[in-house]
Amino acid sequence: MKLERIQTVQRLPIQIEEAWDFFTSPKNLRLTTPHWLDLRLNTEPPEYLHPGMIVSATIRPFPVITSSWISELTHIRPPQFYITEQRVGPFKMWHHEHHFRSIDGGVEVEDIILYGMRYGMLGAFFHNVYVRKKLHEAFSFRAQALEQRFGSLTKPRPKEVAKPTISDVFEQQRPQPVQQQPQKPQPKRYPSLQPPDEQVPNLRPKQPAQQTPNLRPKPPVQQPPKPQPAANKPRPAPKPDQQAGAKPGQQPGKPVPQKVTLDDIFRGTED
Repeated sequence: MKLERIQTVQRLPIQIEEAWDFFTSPKNLRLTTPHWLDLRLNTEPPEYLHPGMIVSATIRPFPVITSSWISELTHIRPPQFYITEQRVGPFKMWHHEHHFRSIDGGVEVEDIILYGMRYGMLGAFFHNVYVRKKLHEAFSFRAQALEQRFGSLTKPRPKEVAKPTISDVFEQQRPQPVQQQPQKPQPKRYPSLQPPDEQVPNLRPKQPAQQTPNLRPKPPVQQPPKPQPAANKPRPAPKPDQQAGAKPGQQPGKPVPQKVTLDDIFRGTED
């Protein structure tokens, strides 16, 4: 049989007495055991620990297989260490040592496990394929559960939330009064020294209003129509150089030659 070894160390920001009381209580095993193992205690554990104490439980190491786990407390030295060994269970051998040491700011918890598998080569093969991985998951879950409960030296310890009582439940169900919003204080008004009918003139000069430029195009200027000559307007007098009967282009003052007819010639011979 080949022995396998698991060793874990965890530092918690609590006193060694508090760590001892928590780890030695079989009732706290469910708080540090993953749910897929389905740990259930078959007997009521005693109030005080002593060498030779037997704890009987049932676990489910595989999804469809349930196994009994009976362990015996073989050695104890409060509050430094205690040792448990498997008497009935899935392993051929299981030896678990719990050590507690006080350090600055808390306690150091160390676990040393020596175990061996059954069924020779078949058990060794099954250990390499499945069991080793599940054991590391179980102890990782335990470390996270302890850190979530007690904190760590690098993180503050979480505050414990008190369980609500019946009075707290009734107090929460009681309707709360409507809170009125505080009114803003109004500014204090002082009486005016001027008579109410008198108006104070505005001594500030009025500034000319800025005219907005008209961006629209100007319409074309329409010129007034020219006056038409009236129908009854008198004609202008003829110029002196124009005489009655004078033809245009003829010089003024010259007699106009008249045509001589045959009657005028015969009339002259008779004289």
